[in-house]
Amino acid sequence: MKKVIQQTFKYRLKPNKEQQIQLAQHAGTARFIYNWGLGMVKRALDGDLRMPSYYDLAGMLPAMKLSTVTEWLKKINSQVPQQALIDLFRALTVFFTAKNKKKSRFPKPRRKGKNDSFRIPQNVKCE
Repeated sequence: MKKVIQQTFKYRLKPNKEQQIQLAQHAGTARFIYNWGLGMVKRALDGDLRMPSYYDLAGMLPAMKLSTVTEWLKKINSQVPQQALIDLFRALTVFFTAKNKKKSRFPKPRRKGKNDSFRIPQNVKCE
């Protein structure tokens, strides 16, 4: 049996002003979509409705891009909102499957400036 070695690389970026703005927009989009999805889940649970799945919420993203209120989503890489929803449902899975309910908490909304992050798993180039 072959042993698989996984490597991770960490890079420190030095973005210029324009790139800083783009990075902040991507982080803000991830936070917005995470909180939007969390709100949809809370409304469903509070109203004794069926909890939306990842696929339900991800299916709403294209319509959000067409809306005049959230048309700014068009400027953001499409993988950022998808990854934010994946993060949300990973947190929900941990909460609902935890054996010790006292240690596990329902996911909280993300706040600006606190662990601002996002993921783009494909097609990223750094020069």
